[in-house]
Amino acid sequence: MKHQQIPYIGISGNFNEEQGQHLLAKTYVNAILKAGACPVILPAFPAANTDPTFSQALIDKILAPLDAIVFSGGGDFTPELIGEERIEALGSLNPLRDEFEFPLIRRALDLQMPILGICRGEQLLNLALGGKIYQDLPSEYKADAESLLQHSQSQAREECSHSVELAEDSLLFSIFDSYLSKHQQTGLENFAKNKNLRVNSFHHQAVKSVGKGLRSVAWSKDGVIEAVESTEGKAIIGVQWHPECLVDSQLEMRALFEWLRNEALLYRNTREVMKRSISIDLHCDAPMFFEGNYDLLRGGNIERGKIDFDAQGEEALELVDNRVDLQKMQDGGLDAVVMAAYIKQLGRDEAGLQAATEKARRLLHETIARTQALSDDCELVCDEGGLRACKASGRRAVLLGIENAYALGKDASLVDEFAKLGLCYITLCHNGHNDVCDSASQANEPEHNGIGAYGQEIVERMNRAGIIVDLSHASEKSFYDALQYSQTPIICSHSSVWQLCQHRRNLKDEQIKALAAKGGVMGICLYGGFLAKGREANIKDAVAHINYVRNLVGIDYLAIGSDFDGGGGIVGCNHSAEIFNLVRELLREGYSQEDLDKLLGGNFLRVWNKVKSYAKSYQHE
Repeated sequence: MKHQQIPYIGISGNFNEEQGQHLLAKTYVNAILKAGACPVILPAFPAANTDPTFSQALIDKILAPLDAIVFSGGGDFTPELIGEERIEALGSLNPLRDEFEFPLIRRALDLQMPILGICRGEQLLNLALGGKIYQDLPSEYKADAESLLQHSQSQAREECSHSVELAEDSLLFSIFDSYLSKHQQTGLENFAKNKNLRVNSFHHQAVKSVGKGLRSVAWSKDGVIEAVESTEGKAIIGVQWHPECLVDSQLEMRALFEWLRNEALLYRNTREVMKRSISIDLHCDAPMFFEGNYDLLRGGNIERGKIDFDAQGEEALELVDNRVDLQKMQDGGLDAVVMAAYIKQLGRDEAGLQAATEKARRLLHETIARTQALSDDCELVCDEGGLRACKASGRRAVLLGIENAYALGKDASLVDEFAKLGLCYITLCHNGHNDVCDSASQANEPEHNGIGAYGQEIVERMNRAGIIVDLSHASEKSFYDALQYSQTPIICSHSSVWQLCQHRRNLKDEQIKALAAKGGVMGICLYGGFLAKGREANIKDAVAHINYVRNLVGIDYLAIGSDFDGGGGIVGCNHSAEIFNLVRELLREGYSQEDLDKLLGGNFLRVWNKVKSYAKSYQHE
């Protein structure tokens, strides 16, 4: 095995307060070594008793060199730390370890790291995601006392004491099934027939209710949950037994650690891609959250009724959490995002048009002000040079856009005003016709039959000002008119494939081909309704749309336009940090570094540079 193919896997250590010793069973180290990875032992320290900023920085330093992490077995959880009252049957506690591991696992989750939780580690994972545990299984579990298995065996740790049944549709099942098939291990026939594994058992605490983003995937015969895994396609598994003790006596248990090694290598490769590539999310609506408690650095939320989503009754009081902020971008390795000043399509009388223009001004200037106030963390950028300098300094980049040329009213000179602010694109319309063009939402009742005379003037003015023409939301006729009128390539900043999901907002094959022929770019949108019909969309659907476009016209015309904070977000890629997961899945599909350089930002930069170059040449004529 080549050196660069050996990942670092952290193992959380135990702590004996009476003896003042950090401890770890050698079986954990042995299992990781046998899988071809390098074990790194993580000693607990009292994170909660130090300065919070220092503790956060220290935990980030601990995780930075790691490619995956194992949370090991150990003592009971301190009830007060998980919001519960103590019961009499509670065992030995280790509050120092609790104070260390909870922030550690939460940051590992933020960073999308592969995680394997073992025994206590499974329970920790579940608690960190909002689940509950039995403090004492024998006294609290509701099963018939005679049917409850002995979950704290007396025999040696390398021996098995009972069986667990695995869900056949689970990742965990596929891991063992693949290993047994590959190695033709004894027990394959029984496993294939009964979905059962023989395991050891050393616990009196256990998962009671499963946390958010997890599901139970293995059970002992008495119904006790024996394993959990991610519902979002993430590399997260927790098992109640101790597989590290069985890698020599039950060879199939090596499969778990080999899976973790492979996921660790993929995680490392994804980090390298994000480090090298310029990554840009072509569209988000974070400025809609400015009227809530939104903070550009850490995020926030807003009452649904205060943003421009349609909501009625009790739904209007629902709090909506943001999906884009600088911390999430940093966690996922995302370099830049286009923050669009979204202008809802309303009345087109003089008062309505003036209100739309003023709102666009306010949102753009507030985005600029919020960015400038955090100059140590981010910068407003207006060209590729600024973007690359921002990445080199370790800061995030903010680009400006306007969603809906309704903000331009009937005054084409506003294009020049907004261009001076550094605007990179204007989306010509939203859900409704405006004075510029027809919208896809009302394509059956056209007003201009595409782009009208004023719209043609706007397109020409945008070309001269160096602003990209964005055709997401536009009708099909408006799309083709823009291709004809624009002297520079156009984009569809957040659109997906009609052939895979027949939504009026998506692009048909001929549109995609025409866009590519003019050197344009489409940003695959992560809005569920544009990716799949009749079910909840997930990260695999986004990959399918990307694959489709690549196969149709090639990699050179693709980008990502999440539409986060404007309704975007799918299972497995639900906020800016999780764009990392999408890149990981594309690597799993076989995309190369060169492919991802283009898709993540290179293609958009090509268009942006051509648009700016045209504007400069026009100004010098």
